[in-house]
Amino acid sequence: MALDKDNSTGGNAAMLRTEAEQRLAQRGATRAGAPDGVLQRLVHELEVHQIELEMQNEDLRDAQATIEEGRHRYSDLFDFAPVGYVTLTEKGVIKEINLTGSLMLGTERAFLTGRPFLPYLLRDDFKRFMDYMRDAILTGEKTTTELTLAVKGGLLPVQLMGIATGDAGCGADLKMVMTDIAARKKAEEELEKYRQGLEAAIEARTAELKAEMERHAWTGRMLAERDGNFEKIMDSSTDGILIVTEGCLCANARMAQMLGYGHDELSGMRFKDLLPEDNAGAIEGRIRELMDARLASYRCETAFVSKDGTPVPVEFVSSSTVCHGHGAALVVVHDVAMRKSLEEERVKTQKLESLGILAGGIAHDFNNMLTGIIGNVSMAAHLIGPENKAHERLMEADRACRRATDLTQQLLTFSKGGTPVMEPFSVGELLTSSVSFALSGARTRCEFHIPGGPLNVKADIGQINQVINNIVINAEQAMPDGGVIKVGAEELSIGPGSALPLKQGRFVRFFVEDNGQGIAPEDMPRIFDPYFTTKSTGSGLGLASAYSIVKRHGGHISVKSVPGGPTRFDVYLEASDEVVAATGRDADEAIVAGSGRILVMDDDEMIRDVAAIVLKEAGYEVECARDGKEAIELYRQAAASGGSFDLVIMDATIPGGMGGQECIRQLLALYPDVRAVVSSGYSNDSVMAEYERYGFCGTIPKPYNPAAMTRAVRNAIVTPR
Repeated sequence: MALDKDNSTGGNAAMLRTEAEQRLAQRGATRAGAPDGVLQRLVHELEVHQIELEMQNEDLRDAQATIEEGRHRYSDLFDFAPVGYVTLTEKGVIKEINLTGSLMLGTERAFLTGRPFLPYLLRDDFKRFMDYMRDAILTGEKTTTELTLAVKGGLLPVQLMGIATGDAGCGADLKMVMTDIAARKKAEEELEKYRQGLEAAIEARTAELKAEMERHAWTGRMLAERDGNFEKIMDSSTDGILIVTEGCLCANARMAQMLGYGHDELSGMRFKDLLPEDNAGAIEGRIRELMDARLASYRCETAFVSKDGTPVPVEFVSSSTVCHGHGAALVVVHDVAMRKSLEEERVKTQKLESLGILAGGIAHDFNNMLTGIIGNVSMAAHLIGPENKAHERLMEADRACRRATDLTQQLLTFSKGGTPVMEPFSVGELLTSSVSFALSGARTRCEFHIPGGPLNVKADIGQINQVINNIVINAEQAMPDGGVIKVGAEELSIGPGSALPLKQGRFVRFFVEDNGQGIAPEDMPRIFDPYFTTKSTGSGLGLASAYSIVKRHGGHISVKSVPGGPTRFDVYLEASDEVVAATGRDADEAIVAGSGRILVMDDDEMIRDVAAIVLKEAGYEVECARDGKEAIELYRQAAASGGSFDLVIMDATIPGGMGGQECIRQLLALYPDVRAVVSSGYSNDSVMAEYERYGFCGTIPKPYNPAAMTRAVRNAIVTPR
């Protein structure tokens, strides 16, 4: 019985049959010994069918390889796409995320899957993101929003474009494309700054060109008028004007004044006599081209030589003209000495900023050392008790360390190493307490001129206290034989047109005035420079720190002095209507007892040891970690064993490791009820000033003071969140 091919397979089956027949022929005839007839045809059909099956298997394997290659290619495209792909459940849990998305969040993909997406959002963006998810799921349409994520290493602005799959309430998923728009945001900010600067430059340049056109128009009319009008127009210009002809100059009064010549002295001089030798030839050559009408205009920035030989920086615009029928050059000269002075001031500012960075780094390291010294000295004094002979020596060492702390604080303030912690307070109360404390035991007495009304500001009370102390100490040192320091305050309004570099509004001004010998005029420009001092003692940082603090608060500090007479410092701070608490010094230096388990995270071993000693003495159980990863592991182990920590003290910055900001973010994602305080002696971001924004419930500044530290720990533990 013969095997017949089904003719319904069409052309492909026929081609398959033909190729199978050809392969069978290549292998040789049908096996020998087969009888003729039906059996021979049956064997032949079986062999052909076997070859067809082999060919189909080959095609299937090729197709499977192609599909597998496509699957790998899709996987690579998914993982290594330039954007993050994230799939969220209806409850905001990460269901799937590609490699790019995990890198953007700064967290391993294995850790992200099954975790909530919300911990990566800033608290201000929570509601907006939930509204975005709800709208996307309910409408089923593509939805876009922009927000900022809190990722490892800082904040990351992103654009989210998502669409929901499935029905709301029935396991709908939100598939999102997450695009890093940090570069775009920065470019937009730079573009806006550039646009504003360009508009200002265009306005200024338009006004300048308009003025130049007016001057040129005046000059043209001047050349057409008779001698009387010519001199009147020339001398009315606020810029210097020269008409250069063969062998002589014609100059206006402003040009002569600018170079220190009498009006008639320039008439007999040549243009090259005004130029410095190094570029006189090149400039004179271009002026010659103007006189010969081979050049229409020429602009140059150079220096003219004054009568006494002093270089005068100028910028001039010159054009070709005609004077008495002969070719000439009209040169309009602008004195740029003020602009040069501003440029030099900018360079000076940049140098001060560089010095500030160095000072901040040194102070940061020194603060860490002081933490160990102060902590150990204070604990030693506490342990031996006041009846021991060594107690007074230890207390003297503690006071010396605190004076060193004041110096590092001035260095940190000067280096701009932190954001002011703003709170409302009364300037009048702070002045009274701070000045009295600063002058205690001094030969100088103080007269207060402070009205009874509120003089409230919102500022960093510690930093403003430092400003007052620095100015008062400077005044006291200016009167070595004693004298009277006048201290006063008042509220005033700054209106439009004020000469003060302040915005309009209400301000509190306080002043400190001494009756010393005044400041020499040559020293006045340098009094706020760091390390500048005319005294045999002192660091030269006091007034520099005061200046830096006041500027950082958006205020202003000025000084007036009469040689041989009084010197007065005025400080302006913006007034506030917020309710203030009473100021005063906390004299309680006792360690505050408590109980509970504390986890201390710091990369410095000495600081960990000091913190542990102080806290154990106060009654706490203490464990220590070197960085954020170790702290998270210790917290996880404690939680698993049912004995979690009551508080975590985290160093804000860990060089080369996980610092407090990232550590608290990860801990809050795992344990939302965790309590932590951030600790630092220096920070160039806002974590110490805006600790609550990052999830902390308090701060402990370095160097550690045992009493202040234990108070902060107790408050953080017992205060409700």
